Amino acid sequence: MKKIFFTIMALGLFITSCNNDDDNSSSQTELSGTQWTKSTDSNRHFTFTSTTEYVYSENGSTHPGTYVFDGTNGTMTETGDDIDFKVNNDILSVNQDTSDPDFESLYTKQ
Repeated sequence: MKKIFFTIMALGLFITSCNNDDDNSSSQTELSGTQWTKSTDSNRHFTFTSTTEYVYSENGSTHPGTYVFDGTNGTMTETGDDIDFKVNNDILSVNQDTSDPDFESLYTKQ
């Protein structure tokens, strides 16, 4: 009887000690398929169309570009200019004035 009890206990420990390492969720933010609108001007927004491409729209004009992103920080490239950005939850902070490193525009995820 003790043997059966210990076998059941060992089996229970084995089952509860296993965890699911196949979790496909990511702690990094995924930009593909998202749109971000400027907090001070709803006519300006970024749409990330894939994991490497985006379109910036303002007042009816569109400007396509590419980007790299590590889950928090990234760099957009549009017509040869590099634009640094970062994402914190639902806020996209973009330095659109490359001559002033302290300038930043804020966009909200839609």
